[in-house]
Amino acid sequence: MVIGPDYVYIALPRTASQSMAAWLCEHHGGAVDNDLYHSAAVPEEHSKKLAFTIVRDPYRRMASLYRVMVQKFWPEPDQQVAETVGMTMAQFVRWCIGRPETQWWPQAKILAAWQGPITMLCFENLPDGLTDLPQSHGAFPHIGATEPGPIEPEAIGAINEHSRLDFERLGFEMKEGNA
Repeated sequence: MVIGPDYVYIALPRTASQSMAAWLCEHHGGAVDNDLYHSAAVPEEHSKKLAFTIVRDPYRRMASLYRVMVQKFWPEPDQQVAETVGMTMAQFVRWCIGRPETQWWPQAKILAAWQGPITMLCFENLPDGLTDLPQSHGAFPHIGATEPGPIEPEAIGAINEHSRLDFERLGFEMKEGNA
């Protein structure tokens, strides 16, 4: 979470949250609260400020999480979560279901802790979508976004299961896939 003079940014994993946090701190007087980074539990003293977040298409988000966590960030055996070694994307997505750490959760589950009004920007519309925020300025460094490539039907089914709340609550369209 980033708390600014007149806003609260609720950071969601794999939605350009680190780029957004850096941009807000540099251009908009924000301060990162690491204890609440992937949380929507906004402290009471900031609950009246503009709250916003970035959401991402669940298929692209989970493909990105799989690519980064399994193929890039955990290349060495001692850095890997043992159960994920050699998993297909479908297996990895199913492994994420029910995990206690918020980085594995659907976006809507993280956002459920916030009960007030929230502005949701779509990752796929950045940086143009920033015009939806009042007084937006400074070039946003939308970095690191890559297309996930084709997602096999089994992984689509697993993502449908994992991210059902995102499809129901955030307005993304669910694809047909094998569960």
